[in-house]
Amino acid sequence: MTSRRSPTQLGSPPWLSIETSVSADRHLASVWVDGELDRDSAGELLQVFRTALTDTGPQTIEVDLSAVTFIDAAGIRSLVTCRQLAEETGGTLHLKNPRPQARFVLGIAELSEVFGLPATPGEKGGSRRR
Repeated sequence: MTSRRSPTQLGSPPWLSIETSVSADRHLASVWVDGELDRDSAGELLQVFRTALTDTGPQTIEVDLSAVTFIDAAGIRSLVTCRQLAEETGGTLHLKNPRPQARFVLGIAELSEVFGLPATPGEKGGSRRR
């Protein structure tokens, strides 16, 4: 099952697009986020995520951030909430391919390892440059 939601259909800001795909056995859901994940668009990710969990109940959710051009605290909060929702249904959430800006923000928040990414320098478990 693949669905592509256009920003205009959902009334979301024009700088966010989300695509989802669920494996045939319904154990893996993939979510691709394209654009800016910020206070104006973070709710859209939550809506899509809740729908994916309700419709399929996948055990593993992978969120690909390779096309996310900007992320702020609201975007990070939405990812944390998505992770909590996944855990409440017995699933896990992993982030894939974050761009440097998203990786930096996740590192500052010390959330890299929480999302299945290696720790960055300066995070607990990461090496620091001196």
